[in-house]
Amino acid sequence: MKHETLLPGMKETIKSFAVDLLGCGCSGEVFDSIEVSDEDFRREFRGGKRILIGRRLLIYIVPWSDRIVVPDDIDILVHRGKEERDRNGYNRFRLVLTADRADELREKNGDLLQSLVRGDEKLHVHILPADNPLVSSIVRQGT
Repeated sequence: MKHETLLPGMKETIKSFAVDLLGCGCSGEVFDSIEVSDEDFRREFRGGKRILIGRRLLIYIVPWSDRIVVPDDIDILVHRGKEERDRNGYNRFRLVLTADRADELREKNGDLLQSLVRGDEKLHVHILPADNPLVSSIVRQGT
C-alpha cells in the first residue's frame, strides 16, 4: 500500500474532518502522524481513501453509488475495517460513506447501517455529503 505525501494544509483538513465531522475525541498529538492512501476497496467501491491517524484511528472513505447493495456490500467493508483494526491493534474504525444524497440515504438506511456495527463501540458508520468541502478535498488529495 503506497502512502501519499500530504499536500500543504491537508493535515489540518484531515484533523477537522475527524474532529468536526466524525466526532473524534483524539488528543492533538495523535494527528502528528497521518497516513493516507488511495483505495479501491472492491469493484463497487472505487476511488476511496484509507486514512490512519496516529496509528490509532482507521478511517475508510468510500463513495456510495446507487449500485451498492445494503447490507451485503457495506457489511463487507465493515468486516474488512474491523478486521484490520483488530489485527493491527488500532483503537477505532470509522467507515465513511460519501453520497450525493447523504441525508436521504441516512434517513432510509441509517438504522440498518448502524445494525452492522453490532454493538461494537469502537466501530462507527457515517454517511456524509460528497460535496462537503472537507470530504471532497480529502477525496481529491493525490488525484
